[in-house]
Amino acid sequence: MSIRILDNLITKKEQQTIWNELQTKNYLVGEIDRPGLPPTGSVAELLKEDKTFKIINNKLINFIDTNKIYRSYINCFFPNENPYFHIDKDKGTTILYYANLENYELDEGGETQFLLEEIKGVRPIPGRIVLFDSNILHKATSFRSKNRYTVAFKYD
Repeated sequence: MSIRILDNLITKKEQQTIWNELQTKNYLVGEIDRPGLPPTGSVAELLKEDKTFKIINNKLINFIDTNKIYRSYINCFFPNENPYFHIDKDKGTTILYYANLENYELDEGGETQFLLEEIKGVRPIPGRIVLFDSNILHKATSFRSKNRYTVAFKYD
């Protein structure tokens, strides 16, 4: 699979529902990308009964075996944070949903960078979903002036 981008799967109404739910979550200190590095961002667990989980998971059925999920959560990066490159797992698939609602502005940043033969950036277009092999080295980049929210689904 490598990297696959899906646009226009999530309706504007669903995007708003997801955004509203993400604003009600309790976020904790983020995770460590690699041993010896400090944590970045903040994280909130996403439960199977959450509206966000149901909306996104139902859209993914045609693209992945959604029964093999082992974790779902929300990442929030604060303006100008500088996360690190990492892999999620040696085998499996990671899916990110870009939850911010504002129109994307190039100079605001916020892309996900993938280290392949070169660095490839996927822009955080509102409602976009990106699927990729969990063993691809990647990192988030923060926005310059606002929090950056992504929903992550991880599959075996």
